[in-house]
Amino acid sequence: MGKLKTYTCKYCKNTNELIGIVQKEAHYYSWNLDTKQMEDFHGDESVESQKLFCLNCNEKIDLANNI
Repeated sequence: MGKLKTYTCKYCKNTNELIGIVQKEAHYYSWNLDTKQMEDFHGDESVESQKLFCLNCNEKIDLANNI
């Protein structure tokens, strides 16, 4: 069994194996002009941005500098 990976926040010094993530996504739909109903394009979505943060103090995390 492998060792659990953890993150220690440089602000609050809390160590945890979990971090928070805010992810903005774009979902694509078709719009029926007659019925005014939307239908999902199956599988068509994209991640626009992701921000990581410490679950203890909410400070932003930059994992690229902490690996």
